[in-house]
Formats: sequence, structure tokens, C-alpha cells
Amino acid sequence: MDWPDLPTRLAGGTVIAALSLIAFALMLTLSTAALSVAIAVMIVIAALIDRRLDMPWLGLFIQLAVAVLGWRFLIDPGIPWASWWKTPLWEVALGYAVPLALMGVAWWVMRPIKRLGAQLALESAVWSLGAVFALILLERALRSDIDSFWGLSLAGSILLISMGAQLYRWRKGVRFAWVLVPLASLLGLLGFGVLLTALVGMAPIMSWGARDIAGPLLLDTIAIAYLAPTGVLAVLVWKLDHIHRYLRAAFAGLSALMGVAYIAIEIRRFWQGEQIASDAISQGELYSYTIAMMLGAVRLLFFALVRRSDLLRKLAMVGIAVTIAKVFLIDMSGLNGLVRVASFFGLGLALMGLAWLNRAMES
Repeated sequence: MDWPDLPTRLAGGTVIAALSLIAFALMLTLSTAALSVAIAVMIVIAALIDRRLDMPWLGLFIQLAVAVLGWRFLIDPGIPWASWWKTPLWEVALGYAVPLALMGVAWWVMRPIKRLGAQLALESAVWSLGAVFALILLERALRSDIDSFWGLSLAGSILLISMGAQLYRWRKGVRFAWVLVPLASLLGLLGFGVLLTALVGMAPIMSWGARDIAGPLLLDTIAIAYLAPTGVLAVLVWKLDHIHRYLRAAFAGLSALMGVAYIAIEIRRFWQGEQIASDAISQGELYSYTIAMMLGAVRLLFFALVRRSDLLRKLAMVGIAVTIAKVFLIDMSGLNGLVRVASFFGLGLALMGLAWLNRAMES
């Protein structure tokens, strides 16, 4: 159907006014969750009308309706209502999951007509408010454990996933970078802040964090806390090949750091058990750290050989140098006699082999 410009605007304004009046009437009559569903249904209806009759002005109504849903998701009734344990879970799902699904449907409906503003609002809402919904479900599932180091780590990982979604959408173009970049930055600051609190301020090697350790070795809450964000950041490094290489390198470094921290804490738990937060450290624990460091450095060196990466080779040699320094300054201080001599001899042979391998890689 072809509409001249002025009649199109009048028709679009009439439809917007009608939908707004319907929304106001629903606001006065429907319950908390049902109102969110009704607003999302009107978003889908507006998208269908726009696609059928080519009414670009309906995009304005969709953006306003998305903003209203954002207010309802966050403020009124918002997170306090959804996370309160007396609120039925089915009602929370009705008020959050159904509107999110309907906004996804509206975004799909509008794809052929290229309403970039409305599509951006819908897509951003689905990812960002979807992360909020996931956090609410996590809080309700964990309850008293939500303030543990592993509960907070999962919350931070969800925020990082939402940040990654915004950065991934940025690859489609920079027209709306003024929205995507600040939103991703905010989510990233929140996510990394929560992770810093969980993995440093409430680390399991602290007395207040050790009480939340549960499960068998290697498959415990420590694994949940450290491997979840490690995996998220590794996927971001893999998928976000369009962002600045320094930012990808930072993500890769943080992912590797958390992986190393996980291994170190598991070694600590193996030797100390329930006394993981104590100041004691055994000789066997020191040797375990050395073996893990050497294996990690050698693995990185061979990975550099396969990838022919000079940067990885240098990082591997730094790791080997740090391991050697630890052996000389810490491990061998407790050895005497022939054991000390044999240890130095073995270390010398290892250094000769690594030096030969490094020279072979350089050539």
C-alpha cells in the first residue's frame, strides 16, 4: 500500500496515539507481570504494522515501549520484586522471559524493513535485560550463596557475556557506536568490578572465602569461580576479532591469569585441605608449583613453535626464567649435600636443552 508522506505521518501518529492509549489502559488494569507482557505484545503489533504498511514513525513508539519495559525490568517492579523469594517463579518468568522473547520476535519481524533505531533498541534490550534476568535467576537459585566468591564470579561472568554481545554487534557497523560502546563499557566495568570483588577481595585462600569451598578437588566451587570467567574471556578473544588488538590481548591476559590462579589454588587445596587460608606452606607444595610452572612454560613454548609466534616464545622464556629464579631462591634453599648437587646438575641440563630449543626456533 503506497502512502504519500503527509498521510503516512498522520496515519503513523494515529496508530501511535491508539497504541499509547491502549498501553495506558492496560497499565491501570493488569497485574505486574501481565502488564510487561502486554507492552511487549504491542511492540510486536507495531512491528507487524510497520512492516505491512511502511510506517517509519512506529519505530518511535517501539523505542519508547522498550524504554518502558527497561524501567519495569529494573525499577518498577524491577529487580527487588523479581528477586524476592516470595514472588512465584512462574510470575517472574512471565514478567521477564516472555517479554524478552516477544522483543526478539519484533526484532526479527523488522529485519527486512531496516528500522535501525528500533532494531538497535530491541536488540540491546534483549541482550542487556536478558543478562539482568539471568542474574535474577542466579540469585534465586543460589539464595544464601549469592554473596560467596563463586556466586559473585558467576554474576560477573554473565555481565561479561552481555558486554561481549554488545561488542559483537559493533562489528556490523559503527553507525550506533555511540550507544553500543558506552553500554559495553558500563557492562564491562560492572562485570570486572564484580569479578575483582569475588576473586581477589573474597578469594578462597582468604579466611572469609575458604568457608565457601565445596566439592571434590578440581570439580569444586573454585573451578566454578575461576574457569567460568576464564572461558568467557577466551571466547571473547576468539570471536571479537574486530576490536583493538590491545583490548583482545588484555582479555587473553586476564583469561590466562585466572586459569593460572585456578591451578595454583587447587594445588594449595591439595596440600593444605581445610587449612587453605593458613600461612603454612610445605616443601611438597613448593615443588608442585615449580612443576606446574615449568610444564606451563614448556607447553607455551611448543605452542609458540607450532604457531611460529615470536611473542609467545618470549613469554614462554620469561615463564621459564621466573621458574628458574624460584628454584634457585626458594626451592633449593632447603636442600643439602648430594641432593642439592644433583638438583643443580639436572637444572643445568634442562637449561641447556631449553637454550638449544630457543636458538632453533629463532633460526
